[in-house]
Amino acid sequence: MRLEAGISVEEAAREAGIVKSTLQRWEAAETAVHPSAAAVLFHMFGADEVEVAALTQVAREARKRGWWLPWNSAIPPWLTTYVGLESEAIEIKEFQPILIPGLLQTEGYAEAVIRAESPNDSDEQVRQRVELRMQRQQRDDDYVLWTIIGEAALNFPVGGPKVMHDQLERLAEVATRPRCNIQVLPTAAGEHGSMGSGFIVLTFANPADPAVAYVESRAGSLYIEEEDEVRQHTSIFQHLSATALSARESARLIAKAAESI
Repeated sequence: MRLEAGISVEEAAREAGIVKSTLQRWEAAETAVHPSAAAVLFHMFGADEVEVAALTQVAREARKRGWWLPWNSAIPPWLTTYVGLESEAIEIKEFQPILIPGLLQTEGYAEAVIRAESPNDSDEQVRQRVELRMQRQQRDDDYVLWTIIGEAALNFPVGGPKVMHDQLERLAEVATRPRCNIQVLPTAAGEHGSMGSGFIVLTFANPADPAVAYVESRAGSLYIEEEDEVRQHTSIFQHLSATALSARESARLIAKAAESI
């Protein structure tokens, strides 16, 4: 498409806000194209809106192909893109008001949550989704995980006393790891941003890949790539962090909650 439009690599890269070598790697199929940059390029190359939408979706689908393929049959279609994005992120900021974030869940806690959210799934489907959630926690690169958890999540008895006790002990242990920051937002903090739902902000190593905000619901999921809207979610996260307990205070509260069960 670029050649047919008579546009040079340098011109296309400059318009998309990426370096020349990145575009060359994309054209050589050496790395996945970021959907937002792809949309800019397709418009530049003269594609109509239908083509842009279809080709941008192809770019999104390309991110699905990876280590998680064995579990694809157990993942809702709207979740597969997120798994791909999460595996590429170098920083993950997540706020969850009433649940322990998936990347910090124990197997028992994850199973209880998945069964409650998908009561019609078979035992095999539940098993596969739990396996995938556990596998997502096995990244061996130096990504940063920063989570803010509502105090209610520490007291909500998911899976029963033993499951919850094990989950809180796991949370306390993970909080001591480097590049993992866990804060608890106390109930006494009162009203705050994003009271109704959690959200995640993903940041990537390549400057050409803009940050993405992700919001999940029963109806599916929302991927937010517009710079202003991502900035708003980041700002809310910063305010929540300033209101939440410090990492040390949070660790003490988590340990106390575990001892009370």
